[in-house]
Amino acid sequence: DTLNIIDTELRKIKPDILLYGEGWNMPTILDDEHKGMIANQHKMPNIGHFNDFYRDHVKGRTAEHEISVKGYCTGDVNYKDAMKMSLVGNALPAPYVQLFDSPAKSINYVECHDNRTSWDKIKECCKEDRSDVRIKKHKLMIGALMVSMGVPFLHSGQEFCRTKNGNSNSYMSGDLINRLDWERKDRYKEVVNYTKDMIALRKAYPVFQFSETSQIKKHVYFKDLDKDILLYGFKDVSKYIEFDELLIFFNPTYDVAYYCLDGYGTLLANEAGLIEKIQTQCVTINPHTMVVVGIKI
Repeated sequence: DTLNIIDTELRKIKPDILLYGEGWNMPTILDDEHKGMIANQHKMPNIGHFNDFYRDHVKGRTAEHEISVKGYCTGDVNYKDAMKMSLVGNALPAPYVQLFDSPAKSINYVECHDNRTSWDKIKECCKEDRSDVRIKKHKLMIGALMVSMGVPFLHSGQEFCRTKNGNSNSYMSGDLINRLDWERKDRYKEVVNYTKDMIALRKAYPVFQFSETSQIKKHVYFKDLDKDILLYGFKDVSKYIEFDELLIFFNPTYDVAYYCLDGYGTLLANEAGLIEKIQTQCVTINPHTMVVVGIKI
């Protein structure tokens, strides 16, 4: 009730305000039915929640004793179904894990102020990888965020592989740990530019911003491809964008994959970022990358 009162009063001042928080079930004196937690999201129609399911299955678990546990984008293909649920903001019913009645309530993230940064997490759970492979995995998570239903949340510095030197609880640490090292902006310029492009991609294609489950049920589908590649597709979307279909391919593996289209498609984005709309009939999905293709029928 308190949160809904806050929401009502704030919208009198700013009607389009964005309200969200950590909807965890905290040990307070309140009965569970009165808590402002994810399980009660249906009682808070205008308030979003950090989606820890998204974080744990896209990136991997965050607790220190689980720091080596990978997610789908860091290489564990067993989380393919969980990746599907994450991409729709956990807003679809069974057999999906449904957390929200609208994807607009899902704050999708892989890192924030708590726990290790995603770059520090990758360094631990992907120790076998070279630095260039870790960069690809980091970019893959950013790409996934920008094509997911819900509200994308980027942590400051995530675009240049922010590190806290492995610190997982830096609230009491000083500037040496918590500062933004702007030299990394030049060192990881590839990731900075990719992040800019993925933000632009999301803005250009409003299908990534569906806010109703009915839209997702009508237009979104998934297909499991060979070599553990996931196809995340949009159909019959010409009233929203310039294409009839939009295909997004995820390859979290170490092998290159190919997908042949029935006709020609327009390559819109890959690991290099936005592409100048190249026509293609066979899509190349390189290891640890996301590829976006538009189809006109």
